[in-house]
Amino acid sequence: MTSIFYHPYCKPFYRHPIESIKCFFISLKWAYQRVKKGYCDRDLIFGVENWMLEMLPEVVDEIKKEKGNIPIVFYDEAVVSLGLDPVGYWAYCESDLYEKYCQRVEADAERRWNDILTRISFLFRESVEWQCTKTNPYEEEFYRARDDRKNGVEIPGLDELENRYYDEERALDVYRDECKKEATELLIKWVRHLEI
Repeated sequence: MTSIFYHPYCKPFYRHPIESIKCFFISLKWAYQRVKKGYCDRDLIFGVENWMLEMLPEVVDEIKKEKGNIPIVFYDEAVVSLGLDPVGYWAYCESDLYEKYCQRVEADAERRWNDILTRISFLFRESVEWQCTKTNPYEEEFYRARDDRKNGVEIPGLDELENRYYDEERALDVYRDECKKEATELLIKWVRHLEI
């Protein structure tokens, strides 16, 4: 989870001593706000969307780690997938057959719920540009060529490289938007069960 003192735009060790003191008090104020409210002024200044996309995967991972509330629908699906009678299943749990049936059902239900939580967390991380696993294969070459052009070096085929780079960027934006949409739909569907 992100530290309450997280402040990438206020790096006191690279500033003038007076600026370092100012940054210290600003970060202290932000830390107090994060402890009190769960967010701070910096989070609102730099965008609620980014703050939510950074925090939600961590919250979902915490719920998965703490083995929170598993929806009953997963128990029902597990009972059916194991070939048990859905009506008489609960009678098995109260009998001597507990270890044979109920533990398998509980393990299967927990696995299904963890798969959903893992998917939500993965999709939210994929929707953030700096956490996305897909990258632009032309990025390094494009920036190197652009810097060379600024230095006066003529680069053959730069226009074609630019077109490929920007086409790939648009495709990545579409991918991240689709991930965000799917993650939001899953979150809306299962939000009632996201508790520890």
